[in-house]
Amino acid sequence: MLVQLYVPPVLMVNKDFIRQILSDEKELMEVDAVKQVNMPRYDELSVKEFWPKIQGNQRLMRFFPDKLPKGRQPDHDYFWNVFNTLEEPYVRQAIAHANEQRNSAQAEGMQRETIVISEVMANKLNQFPF
Repeated sequence: MLVQLYVPPVLMVNKDFIRQILSDEKELMEVDAVKQVNMPRYDELSVKEFWPKIQGNQRLMRFFPDKLPKGRQPDHDYFWNVFNTLEEPYVRQAIAHANEQRNSAQAEGMQRETIVISEVMANKLNQFPF
């Protein structure tokens, strides 16, 4: 039986990472085991925000190269799919929190943009066709 592995994009793979996979220092997940997530592309949920926070998590770091090209982070989809597979409750909570924050800010913005008029002014405006 052929096993399909979930491999990071080419830009994340280097000889050191391949060497670590072959020596069991790093791992690749089976495609069937990956819990895919469609992560919103919000600034607060960016890989740039979360990458430094997971660097100390050995369980997660087993699926990522130790070194990436300077100034680069892991691929967005690969990062979040691995993170979601290993820490699904946390990822779901992060999405819910981000959506809640965005929706409350949007509601506040709409409230600030709403114009309230008196009944007298409404009657005056309704006298004119527009």
